[in-house]
Amino acid sequence: MRSILRASTALVLVWGMVTGYGTALADTTSLADLGTLDPSFPSASARSVSNNGAIVVGNSSVSGPYTHAFYWTPSGGIIDLGTLSGTGNSLGLAVNSGGTVVVGTSVVSTGQLNAFRWTQATGMINLGVMWQDPASFSAAFDVSTDGATIIGYGLVNATDYHAFRWTSAGGMVDLGAIAGGNGISAGYAVSGDGSIIVGIAGVAGGYTHAMRWDQINGMVDLGTIGGFLGNSQAADISSDGSTIVGSSKVPGFTHAMRYTQGGGMEDMGTLGNVAGNSSALAVSGDGAIIVGNSAEALKVHTQATRWTAATGLTNLNTLLANAGVDMTGIELTSANGISANGQFIVGTGLFGGQIYDSAFLVRYIDDAVTLGGLTSAESVQNSIDDLGEARSGAAVQMQGFAAQLLGANAPFNAPNQVSAFGAVGSASGGVAGKVGLANGFSLLGGLSLNREDFKDVRMHNTIIGALVLRYTLEPSSAGRIFVEGGGWVAPDGSFTFTRQYDNGAGAAIGTGDADGSLGYAFVKSGTAYDLSANDELVLAAELGQSWFHTDAYVEPVGPSNPFEAHVSAGTDKLTVTKLEAKLTHAFTPALDATLRTAVAHGFAASSSVETNVIGFGVVSPAQQNPSWVEYGVRAGYKLSENMTLDIFANGVSGSDGVRTETHVGGDITYRF
Repeated sequence: MRSILRASTALVLVWGMVTGYGTALADTTSLADLGTLDPSFPSASARSVSNNGAIVVGNSSVSGPYTHAFYWTPSGGIIDLGTLSGTGNSLGLAVNSGGTVVVGTSVVSTGQLNAFRWTQATGMINLGVMWQDPASFSAAFDVSTDGATIIGYGLVNATDYHAFRWTSAGGMVDLGAIAGGNGISAGYAVSGDGSIIVGIAGVAGGYTHAMRWDQINGMVDLGTIGGFLGNSQAADISSDGSTIVGSSKVPGFTHAMRYTQGGGMEDMGTLGNVAGNSSALAVSGDGAIIVGNSAEALKVHTQATRWTAATGLTNLNTLLANAGVDMTGIELTSANGISANGQFIVGTGLFGGQIYDSAFLVRYIDDAVTLGGLTSAESVQNSIDDLGEARSGAAVQMQGFAAQLLGANAPFNAPNQVSAFGAVGSASGGVAGKVGLANGFSLLGGLSLNREDFKDVRMHNTIIGALVLRYTLEPSSAGRIFVEGGGWVAPDGSFTFTRQYDNGAGAAIGTGDADGSLGYAFVKSGTAYDLSANDELVLAAELGQSWFHTDAYVEPVGPSNPFEAHVSAGTDKLTVTKLEAKLTHAFTPALDATLRTAVAHGFAASSSVETNVIGFGVVSPAQQNPSWVEYGVRAGYKLSENMTLDIFANGVSGSDGVRTETHVGGDITYRF
């Protein structure tokens, strides 16, 4: 269905994304710069949005200077659709509800504009003209749900233009004009199945009236509100064909109108019934919700409006504020398009004190629980990037904490032992040990129960198991060379993920629960040096692979999360290199301490997790290759020949989602 954004030519944006003379304007909603096809020419305008709110078409200035049609998605950015002639201008005017077919008009070799149909498979296809003359032009204004029927208007002779209906089988068919009129007509919108077309047609007296066309009745004059002598136009039609919306002249003003077969043309009035203008610009698929704009008392600008039979004409700004959206510094001035399901509204507004119009995307539902949301593509993308960082950070930080199970803070030459430990800083507890085998081999490992609170990730009571096989060469003057391999795994974890994004001038929070697993496998090689009878130094290098797998989950929609996310099952992977140093010093026969540090870097990050954010489509996180430092300290006191009491601390600090986390605890170790 058609959702045309009629916005300022100085500055037009999509979904709260700002483009203004090459520079994003500061505002309270962190609006994103949609960009332009040519940074040297900053002007861009959005025209139409898909049913799920995730695909936008419009126009952007390029060198020449010309204007080109574009196709935009949150993940792919802005794509130049080019022109039919390879140069000059083109306009993207509409996209079908599935986002697969774009229509508009483009310059051809004669210098005139011709209607086009574009898909990713075919590129831009010329639909031709109705009058075969070098001076002829045509423009496609709307497309049916399946992309098969396209409507618009074009010249039929030197002076008149007519509405047309195009199909691949029939080509461009002239729909004619109303008898007795001035010989003009234009198609502006089409029903979902392509059978009904609305727009304007010339009538007696030199006026243009809203018109409706179908194959049975032909072109029918819909008149004006109250039969007033003046102009009217049909701007949109519901997908089911039941409701036509637009505007009509009334004494002294132009008012929004709603037309149905049973009710005729109804005056929708203005906000507060003030003396002023209003327009109905788009209608939901079932005709139940109409959006547009209206004058309102004491307001300098028109106000974006939303209409239902239950509420009448209402101010969209007020509806959002009542639904909990922080509208500080935001004034939505016109609602220009609405998705077929009636949930997503696009239009223009003023943000953060700007003087230029910006476009917005709103989600508003007034079912059992009123839900309202106003956000931007940049804020949504940032929230998914942050979520990806949080997942990566959780996997990284668990490397530092799971090291307790592998004797990371114990002396290298420690005898066979088993210990029971507990730590806070989130919370963990478990057992760890070392067992010597024959021929230089030994096993290190343990089990723990962990509850961790990372940045935007909470790991609930989850069991972690760790096991490493170590081989140590016979001591030499060069020290004790060793190699080891193994890792740790949490095979059955339970996690809660939190995502935050802008909602108006405030914030919305989405939370979802998922089961999954995470782990780390590595190989390590190093040397242990006996610096003195009381000092031991270990230097080692490590290569590993971390992973974090989660099952699919959904953030529940609600007043605090109007743009909920559906997160796919998937796995994050990160290749890791580490350089480690560990120093142990015996202060007395009963008291010793170990200090450990490791410098790590991740690379070749990858993720198969995809997030479908309602209203924005599939959004993938930017991949980060974090760097971090792991550190640990332990102090041990011999309670007896075989029993030791230790206190310890393990921590991780880093970048790209790896925040500083520390565990502090103690253990009882029995040596045998």
